[in-house]
Amino acid sequence: MQPINRNERETMSIKTRLKALKEELVTFSFWKSVRCEFLVTLIYVFIGCGSLTHIRQPSNDTFLKVALTFGLAEATLMQCVGHISGAHMNPAITMALLATGKIGVARTVCYILAQGLGAIAGAGILYGATPNKYHGGLGVTFIKDDVKPAQAFAVEFMVTFVLVFTYFANLEPKRVDMGSRSLSVGLSVVLGHLFAFDYTGCGMNPARSFGPAVITKQWKDHWVFWVGPLIGGIFGGFTYEYTQCSSEDIQRFRSSFRRQKSQAYGEPGQDQRCDSPLTTEFSFTPRTASNEDLRL
Repeated sequence: MQPINRNERETMSIKTRLKALKEELVTFSFWKSVRCEFLVTLIYVFIGCGSLTHIRQPSNDTFLKVALTFGLAEATLMQCVGHISGAHMNPAITMALLATGKIGVARTVCYILAQGLGAIAGAGILYGATPNKYHGGLGVTFIKDDVKPAQAFAVEFMVTFVLVFTYFANLEPKRVDMGSRSLSVGLSVVLGHLFAFDYTGCGMNPARSFGPAVITKQWKDHWVFWVGPLIGGIFGGFTYEYTQCSSEDIQRFRSSFRRQKSQAYGEPGQDQRCDSPLTTEFSFTPRTASNEDLRL
């Protein structure tokens, strides 16, 4: 039997991936997850940004109100649909899961589109439901006076890093001291708002910033609220992955990455993964005794 050359292996691999992609796209559970992402992002933006519409003179009480509203909304919605879609409602979380190999490209694209459309819908409903004199900025995120764009980027990077790091920590199946997973992620959102509100209004979520910006047509420094959270989220995901790896795992991953770096979207082989269970495929099937720990 003649050995299969590299080109033939790559062709077979591409065909296998395309077949798997096609099978995923026609499943009911896939589109159910996408619909959930649209719905929870809509509700998150509507409720969270709604806490900002009546603000005239910000105070310490205002900051606490906004932080708790966003954090409790995150925790509540995650508790509702975390077992269905993972309850990302945030492109930064979705991109971090893609970068660490837990979800595929198709799911990532559909999730981010659903999150963006949900954010626009949520902001639009809020705009229509709020009296004109209370519209204010409709919760638009913007860089505060005397804060430079580079400083705003650093703030958005760090608060999203903490959020995604917390999200990944709650995917760890071997932990027994989990407490309330959704509440811990919600508290990371509260923490981010308490710190970042005076700097940027705390975007922490590109979709949350995008929806109000579309409705109000306010785009000044909007790139900060995409680039900062996306990069911070990816770094947060990789950092948590790194903490789960032994030195042998890391060396094996580096060697495999150098050998296969040309396959940008290839499915990682077993030698590319750490031994930690966190790096197994992120499951979106209904909860069972065997997979419930992979869910929020």
